[in-house]
Amino acid sequence: MGMDISGAGGYFRWTNLGWSEVLSLARSAGWEPVGTGPPRGVLKADWSGTYFSNDGQLVYARDAKRLADALERAIAECPAEDNETLREFIAFCRAGSFRLH
Repeated sequence: MGMDISGAGGYFRWTNLGWSEVLSLARSAGWEPVGTGPPRGVLKADWSGTYFSNDGQLVYARDAKRLADALERAIAECPAEDNETLREFIAFCRAGSFRLH
């Protein structure tokens, strides 16, 4: 199982562990998540804002940009073999909002 991510930047996929590590890396570099928007058909008042389910929730464009900024700051701390994937994901995030499936 993994996290399928689609949005303005196209499509990206992380394993559950990889996604968790990406979010942890971003937080360690200063990203402060605002919380996700609800999946289609769910009221905002009924949504927890989680990044860790694949219910179709929305990562807002401003949050995606801040996530990209933090990952860019943190990229120097990553093993060289991981940097290309992170760079691709940074570009994906910079394209705008996306949904987690």
